[in-house]
Amino acid sequence: MNKRYFILIPLFCIWLIASLVIAYQGQFYSEYLVEFLKKQPQNYPYPIFQVFSLSLIYGLWLLSYAFLFCSDWGVKHPYITYTLCSILPILLSSYGFFIAFVSSLHVIAFILISIATTLLHFLLLPVLIPVYRKYVYPNKVHLHLN
Repeated sequence: MNKRYFILIPLFCIWLIASLVIAYQGQFYSEYLVEFLKKQPQNYPYPIFQVFSLSLIYGLWLLSYAFLFCSDWGVKHPYITYTLCSILPILLSSYGFFIAFVSSLHVIAFILISIATTLLHFLLLPVLIPVYRKYVYPNKVHLHLN
């Protein structure tokens, strides 16, 4: 197996943990549903479609990171790829700020996970990408710099 695909294992583990947290929080009702919408907790069904949709959105987000790390086009054009992969974190975090008050707990868990991932995207990835590419693509990085 090519060593550039080993990054997919931690990305899958991150997605699995985030999906389990979202699924776990889906079983609880929020105070907004009880206080403002006057729904009873026993009438609140498990939101399986919403949990599945949020897990799918987060999975697509992590697939963009897989594209950033694993694709040859991403190695040749690192700034364009990083910019394209930055669109989704900005959109989801800004959307999360607007709907955080009226959301149920599984959506709030998704918002917190997306904000944490956005912070890691802008603080950690600019440092990790050159180090990762130095060890995984040693010949291509030197050819790109010359």
